[in-house]
Formats: sequence, structure tokens, C-alpha cells
Amino acid sequence: MNVQDMSEQRNIDAEAPFYVAEWYVDPATCRITKDEQQHKLELKTMTVLVCLAQQQGQVISRDVLKEKAWPDMVVGYDSLASAIIKLRKAFGDNEKNSELIETVPKKGYRLICPVSTMSAALASDSENSRSTTENSGPGSRKSVSRKSRSSESESSKAQSTVATPDVSKIAIIIIAAAFAVAALLPVYVQFTSETGEPDKSSISTGRMVTYGEILFNKRDYKGAIKYFTEALNANPDREESRIWLAAAYANIGDIEEAKWQLEQVKINGGELSLKRLEKVISFKGPEQRKAFIDGLYKAGIEN
Repeated sequence: MNVQDMSEQRNIDAEAPFYVAEWYVDPATCRITKDEQQHKLELKTMTVLVCLAQQQGQVISRDVLKEKAWPDMVVGYDSLASAIIKLRKAFGDNEKNSELIETVPKKGYRLICPVSTMSAALASDSENSRSTTENSGPGSRKSVSRKSRSSESESSKAQSTVATPDVSKIAIIIIAAAFAVAALLPVYVQFTSETGEPDKSSISTGRMVTYGEILFNKRDYKGAIKYFTEALNANPDREESRIWLAAAYANIGDIEEAKWQLEQVKINGGELSLKRLEKVISFKGPEQRKAFIDGLYKAGIEN
């Protein structure tokens, strides 16, 4: 491993995006992306990945990884093994012929693929582009030059015939749009006041959940998600908010997100059974209870 690799390792931020091989990793949203593929990871799984990336090429013991991902919690090695399995599945890596995460028996794990920060990846692309230009031979430059002169001449002629945009017309359109926004603003303010949507910064976590339940009861699941998310951000340990959030996501068809929320309940020590969850939630009526249970069924919850 050279000095550049070591320097790059130390620059991996726990919250800033970086690359693992060709995968774009975003710790802030717990997502990894490559071409058309995208996977959402659990928070603990992403923490394990970041820890491995920060020490790319080095063996990290299981105890260190457990301490990083589950601080102040007593968990077995099974939790770490589960996180590694989920990482391999998301990356499409094979344990027997691994190209990303290597298991070092009786020691721990290490990331064996290249890791780079966003700035390093951009610098590499720029260097490759310059290298390609410099390595082209004089003959090829001459032949390209002839063609480019011809094309430049034709391009110049074409540009001269393109009509210049009418700036006055554009200005009129912008002014008209501004007046339209100004005219609609009072209507929007009146609408929000009539619907009773409160200022989120001025209400408690409990009331955020209550407002979310009201919207859930009206089958406005997207609106409910906003309040349940706000409540969860204010108090991440509030199990009720996460359960409601799972039910709301399931009812808009985002089953993956719903399952992830329920998995977080399980990780935090909560039992995932319908009987228990019904005891945690107090329903406003039979319709709300039905929509809630339907959502959890979609997310794969068991009785």
C-alpha cells in the first residue's frame, strides 16, 4: 500500500460520500449506488462499511467493529456477521471469491477493493483525460485538426444564422410569473391555516405523532410520513413514531423502507409481533386500526 492510499484512507469522512470500487456510498442517507442499482443499508451496517473503508486494506478485529457500530450496547458476533452478510448481498459480493470484503479467520474483516473520496475520484478522472490528450500522436492531431477546422467553419456559419433570444420577451415572462406567485400566495396561506397544519418547530414530539395519526386516518400517508419522521428525528428512541412510520410507508407501497423501519425496532430490542405492536399504539377508531394493520401485513409483520 503506498503513501497516497494511506492518506486517502484518513480522509474518508463518516458522513461525506465516497467510493468503494465503482459503488457510490452516501453515509448520510445510508444508500449505495452503481449505475441503475441502488440499495438502502441499515444504519449499523453503514457504520461497519465506513469503518472498513477508513482502514481499507487493513484487518479490523470484530471487537473494534462491534464497538464502532454498537457503542454502549451488548451484542454478540452474530450481529456483526449479519451486517457483513447484508453488505455482501448489497454489493453482490461472494464470500468464497470475495472482491470487496474479506473474512480473516479468527481475526476480523478487511476491505480489499479500492476506496476513494469524491475529490480523489474527480482528480483521477481529470488526470486520465489529460493523459489521453497528451498521448495522442502528431499524425492523429494533424488529421483531427483538418477535420476540426472544417467543422469549426461550418459551426461558425450555423451560429451566425441562429436567432438571438429576445431578452425583452423573457423579462416579460419572468415578471408575469412573479405576479402569479404573488397572487397565489394568500390563497396558499389561507389553505394551510384552514387545514390547521402547525409550525413543526413549535410543537412537541408527542403532538407531531398526533398530527401524523390524524393525516394517517385521512389516508394522507405521505403527509403523515413527514410528521412521523420529524418526531423520530426529535426523539430517535420513540418506538411509537417508527412503528407508525413503517405502516405509513407500507401503505404508499414503499415496502423496503417499511421493512427497514421495523428492522430498526427489532435492533433496538423491540419484539416484532402484531400483538405487541397493537399494545404500543392507541388507535382512534376501527378504520385507523385496519389501515395500520394492513400496512404492517404488507411489510411482512407476523401475528
